Amino acid sequence: MANVPETPSFDAGIYQIETTDPVLGGPNGIANAQAKSLANRTAFLKQQIDQLNSGQLKPSWIASTDYVQGELQKLDAKQSVRAATVANITLSGAQTIDGVVLTVGDRVLVKDQNTAAQNGIYLVAAQSWTRAIDADNGTKLNSGARVAIEEGAVNAGKVWYLATSGTIAVGTTALLFADEHPVASQAQTDDGTDDKVIVTPKKLRFGFSLQLGNSGYIVFPSWLGGIKIQWSAILSNTQGFAPVTWPIPYDSECSVSICSPYVGLGGAQNVNFTVTHIGHPTKTGHNCSCWVGGVQSNTAGQVGVRYLSIGK
Repeated sequence: MANVPETPSFDAGIYQIETTDPVLGGPNGIANAQAKSLANRTAFLKQQIDQLNSGQLKPSWIASTDYVQGELQKLDAKQSVRAATVANITLSGAQTIDGVVLTVGDRVLVKDQNTAAQNGIYLVAAQSWTRAIDADNGTKLNSGARVAIEEGAVNAGKVWYLATSGTIAVGTTALLFADEHPVASQAQTDDGTDDKVIVTPKKLRFGFSLQLGNSGYIVFPSWLGGIKIQWSAILSNTQGFAPVTWPIPYDSECSVSICSPYVGLGGAQNVNFTVTHIGHPTKTGHNCSCWVGGVQSNTAGQVGVRYLSIGK
């Protein structure tokens, strides 16, 4: 006894045995025609399944799991990592990076190694770390590859990209990762010359302060030079002099101070007076000389002075 011979082909139909057909056995006998066609179809389907599992199918036929995974691993947009380094580390064991307590299996962007060829995307392991499967050779990890950071005191929410150009041999080529959206430092904001960084509202607001009223000031933000403009009005109780104290001291110097008579403070004030400066204004204040009818005033409490000063 022998098995019906099978050929992996999808036969167009199953032979119908007619009443007039003779009973004939053997490999090509009429009696075995139906079984043979069914066997061929079954063999064909099994062949396709075997090829699919082994990854032997051509991409033009169907996308196998291996093929899809391989193509995805070549994309510049990498799977996000849990954390990114902020300093050189030892590439072994579970550890805390950028405030994130890592566990075995976590993905990490290593970008700050003293030996730049060690940089890359890794999987945390109890012993030596291994490079992630989507970043373990130059075909998968090439210039422009990007990875988002999920957690971290410094790097959470950031996207880093591989800035190294040319052919890359992972483990040999020095890899440089750069922040895709770098935030300007306060010094860069104040300098105002770097056009490749992002200026945040916090940097624009830094240094600004304001006090309004009869006595007050405006301190411009540091990127506008930190200039201070101050004003006030006083009623002098010193005979002949009106000592002025700024609402807040200047850090460097008071560049200019302007004084003028002021009769809006009440009291017995003479409208026929003038005010002049004595000496250069200091960081904390200025002295004014008060004159009534061309003569220096010698009556206490009768001189009002308003002033405006500018400095840093």
